[in-house]
Order: sequence, then structure tokens, then C-alpha cells
Amino acid sequence: MGRIFGTDGVRGIANTELLEGFVEYLLTERRYSPLTMRNYRHDISLFAEWGEATSAGFSLLSARSEDVREWIMHLSEARSRQGKPKYGAASINRMVASVRSLYRYMRRRGIIDHDAFAAVGSLRTSSPLPKFVTEGDMLQVVERVKQQLRSEEYAKARNALLVLMFYACGIRLAELVAIDVQHFTSDYASLRVRGKGDKERVVPIVEALRGEIKAYIDKFLSPKICKKAELRNSQGVLREDFRRQEDRRASSN
Repeated sequence: MGRIFGTDGVRGIANTELLEGFVEYLLTERRYSPLTMRNYRHDISLFAEWGEATSAGFSLLSARSEDVREWIMHLSEARSRQGKPKYGAASINRMVASVRSLYRYMRRRGIIDHDAFAAVGSLRTSSPLPKFVTEGDMLQVVERVKQQLRSEEYAKARNALLVLMFYACGIRLAELVAIDVQHFTSDYASLRVRGKGDKERVVPIVEALRGEIKAYIDKFLSPKICKKAELRNSQGVLREDFRRQEDRRASSN
């Protein structure tokens, strides 16, 4: 592909012309989606508008690393009408990445011979803490499923045992619903499961759970803990049970 901009008169290219040339490149050569191009256009326009408001005659061609850092500081200090930060670190990093792409493009096309973003890093973003079920909530789940294990209804007792084993054995959901009676040892002290990579491992079973498993198998005489036809429903029950507990915990905080 030829250059969108010729080498003659490069220094006289307006910011809007640079932006439109870059967007055309994203469309014709990179084949980005309209939404992606809109985001690039928005982010680069913010940088150009800030520069033009800050300094008369500001040009994207001659922007320096100092300009970029001042712009990042400006975005970090921007506040909404409610006094809250207008942009989070992740949003600012996305804007910086958009403008950085413009400068890489101009370097490759020979439009500029320097990169204002070469010495500019990204803002540190906070990692969200993992969500978990509190010990108190889990104890409530265990007590409830123990009561349901006494049910005469097969589905209710099966679902209760699934939840209890999922919690007590620490196995994956796919491993759990594939358990056969033959996978247990004769005293139900351990269980063979086949996990990722088709690798088999032995999982110990706590003493309090052994009696529940044996009682369930003796009562319903089921060759499988969970029948194949019911896998989808069982997985939904498991996920929904924990989701309800998590929602209840979050609403109480």
C-alpha cells in the first residue's frame, strides 16, 4: 500500500487530516469495526483538543513526551459534576493506547521521526479481589443441603449431594457430574476423578460425607450420582445455588 500522506509538506498537515488519514488506514488496511474506529477517533480527538486548548499551534506531529504526560495528568485530575473521577485508570490507559497507535503508524509511514510515547508507560490498575462465599454463608448452604438429602425425591436429594460434594471434595463441576459409583473405594474414603488432560487423580472424602454418599446410593440404587440426561439441569442448580448465596451476602453488606 502507498502512503496516505506524501512526504512533501508533511509538516503542514493539520491535526484533523492526520486523524482522518489514520482512521482511513484502520478501515482499509486493518479492517477494524466501526465501533473500534469510533473509539480511536474519540481518544485521539481528546488528545488533539487538549493540546490545541493548551498551546496555540499545537500539532500532533510535534507533540513531546512531556505533552503526553501532562495530558495523562489532566485526564487523571478531571472530575465529573458529582466530584468523582471522570476517567478510571483503565479508561485512561485505553486512550493512551489509541494515541500511541497513531504515533506508531506515523513512524512506519515516515511522517515523523520520533515517538512521543516511547518513554510513556501505563497507569497502574487495581486488580479486583476474587469473590467468595463466606464461611457463615457456606455453613448455611451445608445445613440446608443436609436437610434436602433426607428428601424422598430423587432429584432433590441428588442436587443436595452434588452441592455437598462440590464443596467438600474441591473438584471441578465437570468432574463432579461424571462420577460413577465404581469410582469410589469400597469404604467411600476416596474417589477417582478424571480431570483436564484426561489425567486421573485420587480425591480423599471427609468422614462426615462418606455416610451421606453411601446412604444416597443405598436409597436410590442409582448407578450414577448424576444421570447424563440431567447434567445440564444439575449444573444449573449448582451455579444458581451459589449465585443466590453470593447475592444474599452482597445485599447484606
